[in-house]
Amino acid sequence: MSSSTQGAERLLEWESTLVKDLRSLRFPPPVSYQYSPLEYAWPLHQEYVRRYFLPTARILFVGMNPGPFGMVQSGIPFGDVTTVKDWFHIRGELRKEALPKQVHPKRPILGLLCPRKEVSGQRFWGWARQGWTTSENFFSWAFVYNYCPLSFMSSSGKNITPDQLRGKSQSELLDRCNICLLQLVDWMRPVFVFGLGKFSYQVCCDVIGHICAVGMLPHPSPANPKSSRYWSQWSTVANDIREQCRQQNIHIELPY
Repeated sequence: MSSSTQGAERLLEWESTLVKDLRSLRFPPPVSYQYSPLEYAWPLHQEYVRRYFLPTARILFVGMNPGPFGMVQSGIPFGDVTTVKDWFHIRGELRKEALPKQVHPKRPILGLLCPRKEVSGQRFWGWARQGWTTSENFFSWAFVYNYCPLSFMSSSGKNITPDQLRGKSQSELLDRCNICLLQLVDWMRPVFVFGLGKFSYQVCCDVIGHICAVGMLPHPSPANPKSSRYWSQWSTVANDIREQCRQQNIHIELPY
């Protein structure tokens, strides 16, 4: 088994274990709906990991959890459907038997047929495409991972992020997600990990800060008013990455 294949299969095994461990958790209000994309969109996620978790990648980007029109649909971090099909060249069907029993009418799960755009995904992958042109070039340099594989919604369909959970349910969720993140980083040994947003950054500092350098980039979410301008400029993000690496005495190669 090649190092590329071995790494991908290990990550898939760790993620599969995580998903199984999370099934027993119950989340109190305001959580009314819970989606697990790594169960029903597992074939798409498998293709993503097997194709793009490459041993040459030295940078890791860590997002928070699935967005309603991205990973919730495609099983891929920030997985805007158009990007998944046209840039990743990934196709596949959902496992209908694994779909959640309760689906919010405002948040249907349509897989790669979803007509909505994932703004966060368009911004992040749009930036990557500016610099590396092809997905193969980008993933030879970096990998993208979502810390928590679950999506939470209120009774109105409003997105609830892991940092908005409270009490025992949150701590139990984070404890399990920490294990998988640690396994990934211990295997990958990236020279630098960037948390996308404050929550992901703090998690990375707490869980893997003793293994590798950790930095933060603004989350590409539309909820962040400065995000659109920041992620639309390739050089702005690239210079931020360079500067954070320089402060840690780490040299990385970027396209230009």
